[in-house]
Amino acid sequence: MTKTLVKKSTTRKAKVELDSNTEFKIQPKASKANINAQLSEEERQRMIAEAAYFIAEAQGFQVGQELEYWVAAEKQMNDRLGR
Repeated sequence: MTKTLVKKSTTRKAKVELDSNTEFKIQPKASKANINAQLSEEERQRMIAEAAYFIAEAQGFQVGQELEYWVAAEKQMNDRLGR
C-alpha cells in the first residue's frame, strides 16, 4: 500500500510517497518547462479556448470581440506556462 503526501516547504515542493516499508521516495514538483513538454498542442488550444470563454463571459459576450478574447486568453496561458 502506498500513501502519497504532498509536503510544502519554503524552498521547494516535493511529493513524498510512503510504501509499506516506510521508505521515502521524493519526487520534485514538475517545473514549467516539464509541464510544457508534457502539454500537447491540442491540450494547450483547449485551455486557451476555455480561458477565452471565461474572459468573454466576464465581458458580457460582446459581438465582434472574439479575436480579442482569444488573444487575451492566449497571453494568459503563455504567462502561466512560461512561454
